[in-house]
Amino acid sequence: MRWILSSGVVLVLAACNGGGGDGAGTQGDAALPSGACCGATCRESTEATCVGQFVPGATCAEGVCPAGDQGACCTTDGTCGLAEGAVCLARGSDFQGVGTACTAGRCFTPEVGACCSPLGECMVGNEQRCFLADFTYQGPGTVCDPNPCPARDVGACCADNGGCQLLDRPRCRGRFQSGLTCEPNPCAPPPDAGRPPVDAMVDAARDAATDATPADATPADAAADAVARDAAPVDAAPPVVDAAPPMPDAAPPRVDAAIMDAQP
Repeated sequence: MRWILSSGVVLVLAACNGGGGDGAGTQGDAALPSGACCGATCRESTEATCVGQFVPGATCAEGVCPAGDQGACCTTDGTCGLAEGAVCLARGSDFQGVGTACTAGRCFTPEVGACCSPLGECMVGNEQRCFLADFTYQGPGTVCDPNPCPARDVGACCADNGGCQLLDRPRCRGRFQSGLTCEPNPCAPPPDAGRPPVDAMVDAARDAATDATPADATPADAAADAVARDAAPVDAAPPVVDAAPPMPDAAPPRVDAAIMDAQP
């Protein structure tokens, strides 16, 4: 556009393309990372033009915007996903609130490193994950190749009841058998494992007493017999033996032999 002023000066104005055209502004916006913009509805845009919660690198077709009672749910390793509050907490994760989306930086990403098991095995995880698995955290940035976990003497640990656990020697509180596994179980059962328990023996004796009741006895008769047995007195002591028997009668008087001879 050219304007001629009253002084004869020619003023030339160049037309500039606005943001809605195909000029450099639009090209600059296109160069920015896109994602899903969660507002009243979901639309794809850049973070600069998003009015709502921006989820980078996502599309609306992926369902990244919360619906209903959903919200951002952060796991212990920093992963973010959508879930309802009760479901998120039941997983042991951290619920960020209803309506929250998995925006950049929503969940804390802990540093990871090598974790050593009591048996010398290695896995990569964060410190909390190592602790929950009963592993020992080796520090952020450590790796499992080469294996930083010290080799340990591992074997079957036998309990007194014959149970078996695969443990290292320091943690075994029973009889340790180095190099053996629990399949098959190398632990001998306790000596009395084959004997019936006391309760079973008592039940068997009670059943035998019940079987001794006459077949034609009524329940009332059986109950009366049980009461009679319980009420029966303890046998009295045996009767006292009578005193020593009386002495035999004295010998008859001796008849004089001479008188006997004098009788006719």
